[in-house]
Amino acid sequence: GEKLQKAGFSPLIGLQSWVAYSGLLGMPLWIGAVSASRPAIEPLVGYMASVQLLSSAAAGLACAAFIGRLNLRYIALVAGLLLVFANVFSAFAASAATLFLMRGLSGVAEGVLLATLNATIARTGNADRLFAFSQTSVAVFGILFFAITPRLMETYGVFAPFFFVAVIGALFFLALAFGSGSDAEQATDSSALEGTSSEARWTLAGMLALLGLGLVFVGSQSGWAFMERMGDAKGFSTATIGAGLVAGQFLSLAGPVAAVWVATKLGRLPVAIIGAGLYVAVLTAASMPIAAHFYLVAALCFQFSTLFFVTGCFAWLAARDTGGKAISAAPAAINIGGALGPGFAGWLIHSGGYPTMGAVMIVFFILGGIVIGAAGWVRDEPA
Repeated sequence: GEKLQKAGFSPLIGLQSWVAYSGLLGMPLWIGAVSASRPAIEPLVGYMASVQLLSSAAAGLACAAFIGRLNLRYIALVAGLLLVFANVFSAFAASAATLFLMRGLSGVAEGVLLATLNATIARTGNADRLFAFSQTSVAVFGILFFAITPRLMETYGVFAPFFFVAVIGALFFLALAFGSGSDAEQATDSSALEGTSSEARWTLAGMLALLGLGLVFVGSQSGWAFMERMGDAKGFSTATIGAGLVAGQFLSLAGPVAAVWVATKLGRLPVAIIGAGLYVAVLTAASMPIAAHFYLVAALCFQFSTLFFVTGCFAWLAARDTGGKAISAAPAAINIGGALGPGFAGWLIHSGGYPTMGAVMIVFFILGGIVIGAAGWVRDEPA
């Protein structure tokens, strides 16, 4: 187990990455399933998705506030069990109120799992490779989820996406609860994470980086939410768009590897800034009135850009933020930006079309890159 971790592999971290990011990845399919099977709830599903993301952000921030005073293994166990409970009951929820509650609870579980995942990786001493492994695991989960779940939905309908996540959550819970040996111990790093840490403090650099992350993901989630619609506006069929997005999931597997390679050449912080630049290029190709075939390049490269950017940003934060507060709060910053982005983007599209939305979100990418760059120049003084 220890040799695997030093090489950049940890099965438990991979499994936790699956469950922690299941909310973001699974959202399109459960929204579609609920909308198709329960017409009375359909007008509310967008609000449910926002509740889930905001609950995740709030839980992640709360967890980050107590980093250094929490046993991350124990709270990850509780969060894993809550994730299973919330998704099982989501599958059977008959009323909008029940589904709102269950999606909120699922968001809380995801936020805690994201925070503990990042804090654990940051304390292993091999953050670059393990963050790359974590993000690659997320890409693999996305491929499996989008390959298997739609077929299950044909037979089981709304049950399929929720039960898929619940089963993965149960596997994680069992692996963490009953795992033994150095791999489980190294992956949870319990000896380093129990008790109080005097290094766990907020710094100006960390807070600037979180602001930059949030700004970038306002643009990122806006572009992702309307990626299919932008392709339709350029005249592509749903089948062609879907093929491009699926191919993009496979290409995204190279994103974390590319981020580590660039980091060895240029450093960790430039990876995050380059990633923001990749987003600018991708959204320009997707939203602007230029040759239509550039849209297919955008569909192919969007998820690659996301995993490249996140891997670089997380690895830099882990190296800079030794106390663990900022790196454990980073997924919350992503979720806040992700929750705010699509609603704002929808208003921009209604006002001026996809080019207007794209132009504004490109400004968010540039501002986010500048703020993250500024974080690299400030001193690590307590905020």
